[in-house]
Amino acid sequence: MTAPRSTTSSQLASAWGLLAAMALLMLGNGLQGSLTGYRARLEGFPTLVVGVVMGGYYVGFLIGSMVTPRILKGVGHVRVYAGLASLASTAILIQVVFLDPSAWFAMRVVSGFCLAGLYVVAESWLNGISTNVTRGRLLASYMVVVMGFLAGGQLLLNVSDPASFELFVLASVLLSLAVVPIALARTGAPQLEYPRGLTLKDLFATAPLGMITAMMIGLANAGISGMGAVYAAEAGMTVPQISVFMGLTVAGGIALQWPVGYLSDAFSRRRVIALVAFVAAALAIVAMFLGPGRILFLANTFVFGGLSYSMYSLAVSHVNDLIGAHLLVGASAALIFVNGVGSILGPLAAASAISALGPEGFWVTQSVVHAGLGVYAVYRALKQRQLDILRPHTWDRVPFREP
Repeated sequence: MTAPRSTTSSQLASAWGLLAAMALLMLGNGLQGSLTGYRARLEGFPTLVVGVVMGGYYVGFLIGSMVTPRILKGVGHVRVYAGLASLASTAILIQVVFLDPSAWFAMRVVSGFCLAGLYVVAESWLNGISTNVTRGRLLASYMVVVMGFLAGGQLLLNVSDPASFELFVLASVLLSLAVVPIALARTGAPQLEYPRGLTLKDLFATAPLGMITAMMIGLANAGISGMGAVYAAEAGMTVPQISVFMGLTVAGGIALQWPVGYLSDAFSRRRVIALVAFVAAALAIVAMFLGPGRILFLANTFVFGGLSYSMYSLAVSHVNDLIGAHLLVGASAALIFVNGVGSILGPLAAASAISALGPEGFWVTQSVVHAGLGVYAVYRALKQRQLDILRPHTWDRVPFREP
């Protein structure tokens, strides 16, 4: 059964302030990520140090995903959103004042903390105003906004010279402006109940592939966003080429998210995860033999990014197939946590590989991570072959049945 178009439209209309705010946030966050990595290289930070600095974002992200739900219960969505957006804006400006790796690491931790909290606010807000029959389309619209404007933020690297302070100011202004749509929206945040959480042990016992996929893709995607600009610079790309390269990885995620999701609904999610992981690994290997910045290289980047960035939603879908509705929020929090753990390691792994092998080390890391995930997915498919031949929505929900 599908919801009436007017119902979905009315919910999108009620969420316009939140979606507009997230669009501004993603523009600023996308610009900040590429700018920080590129500027760190211009300042002469060693490649491994750049990896540590960029990894600070995911340290903060991990902390923010655990702390924000507790703050939300006492303060509410709007105040948490405004406070975190303002703090994130300030952190960017501090990077301009102190051109030091330690200071930048600390500010990246703050940025990660704030963005994780803002994601929790946005996603719980949308879940609160949606229904079971409209949630998919509403969250799909949200993901298009997030990934689309994140890609657009990469392109803002061309607006001014990365060696100056203007781009940092622009990123800060965008994050500050993100408070305005929330403040002016007529529809307030929903009043939500906070169900019990889900331990990592129980999550692994229920959906080990979903949990491992979330962690490994966190590692891979953080390596792309945190060290992609550094790789591109080391490979000899110009600033416009770097911005296009970074933007295409996210744009691919937007374009391929729906096709990959359709495949996972039509076939076994384990098999789709294995297929997507192996193809992404192959594309990473191909990228090492293509000239950086050339058309074929950029086309390969688009498809690789589309496959890699679409895999987190596969992990979420696989986990949600196997648990009861009363644990969906707890499972989401647990997946964000393990994804953050993997994300902390991503820039460090990519930086280490680049330092040891040169620019090609970036793609070596991506190929190894995706191939390893593909092997594990095949192992899980073979281990539970009887479940794997059924359509995902017919699987028994064990061990967490609804009360």
